[in-house]
Amino acid sequence: MKSSIIKSVLRYIEDTGDEIKEFRETLHANPELSLCERSTRDFILSKIPRKEFVCVHKFDDTYGFWVDVAFGGNASASSAAIRADIDALPIQEETGLPFASKNAGVMHACGHDAHAAMAFGALCAAVKHYDVLRENIKTGALRFIFQAAEEKAPGGALALIEKGVMKGVEAIFGIHVMPHIASGRFAICDGGIMAGGERLNVTLTGNGGHAARPEEACDLILLAGEIITSSQKLVSRNTSPLEPAVVSFCEIHAGAAGNILPSSLAFSVSLRSLDPVVLKNIRAGVEKIIKLRCEEYGASFLIEAVKGYPPMINEPGAVGKYLSAARNALGESGVVYPEKPVMGGDDFARYAQIAPGAFAFLGTGAGSETYPLHHPKFNLADSDILNGTKLLAALICEFAG
Repeated sequence: MKSSIIKSVLRYIEDTGDEIKEFRETLHANPELSLCERSTRDFILSKIPRKEFVCVHKFDDTYGFWVDVAFGGNASASSAAIRADIDALPIQEETGLPFASKNAGVMHACGHDAHAAMAFGALCAAVKHYDVLRENIKTGALRFIFQAAEEKAPGGALALIEKGVMKGVEAIFGIHVMPHIASGRFAICDGGIMAGGERLNVTLTGNGGHAARPEEACDLILLAGEIITSSQKLVSRNTSPLEPAVVSFCEIHAGAAGNILPSSLAFSVSLRSLDPVVLKNIRAGVEKIIKLRCEEYGASFLIEAVKGYPPMINEPGAVGKYLSAARNALGESGVVYPEKPVMGGDDFARYAQIAPGAFAFLGTGAGSETYPLHHPKFNLADSDILNGTKLLAALICEFAG
């Protein structure tokens, strides 16, 4: 029975491919930044099938929402969830697509329009196959989460968690398009798949002075240089080569003229690791280096810590369901397992701290014409969106017998 449901669901996705494509193109043409996704939310809600077994949970203080396809029965207190993000980035699009962004300086350059379209297509497949799923489903509901503000820490997951989105969830699944993986491939691993991270915003202050008389001033630029170079040793010499970690200095601001040693300097450093203990140790190491170098130079410092997202740890049981769905949707040759983790982060990890979760990558790479995520020319093919929709549709069938 399960195999026949899967075949029917995948055939439905093929038949409705044009609608899913148009859904994604509408989102792509009308991107909205984190915490501003009102029109995005309203558009998605306008397309949700209206059935007595479809329950929408929306709120006034967040643009994130979720939709339950409820089956009732003895398992009515439990649900299996799929999450898609819906926010865009502050990037001026350069794709030249006929459905390119209409909003200046805002673009879906991270594939969230595609994620939402995939989840929407899977939701429609669940509604279309409601009767046969109800007879075979092993969970009380299928929950489709459309989350706002993934790109802006602390992330939109927290708001939905506070609203109760994880109540009764027995397993949760997320997906992200990845241009460094070949199109048509599904990639996943057990354990850590995306890094946790945080940012330190640091301000240094000291006596400024004339460039010709450095002995009378505190050279904050030289000080910052020593902090930056010394901090790299935290990864190369203080962390095991088997433990991925990143220390990246991404901003530095100081000075107003070529003959003045500045009296203040600001920089930010991004810290990332798959292991919370390693992340904690690296942060402590950077803070220690700042303190010691500032004491040596006679400078003052202020550190502001900005918490990012926790590491995303895939639960093996949830990974198993995802792998089964991928083999059904894309074939054995389309599965990459285990995939190497990446050092980017995603607040999907917050859901996975509450219930067993699995986060996977969907390849969209297509050779020399492929651009990376967050690039003004990033795009993906219609076939990639169809593959992702088939994958999520096959995933809901994993809970049917």
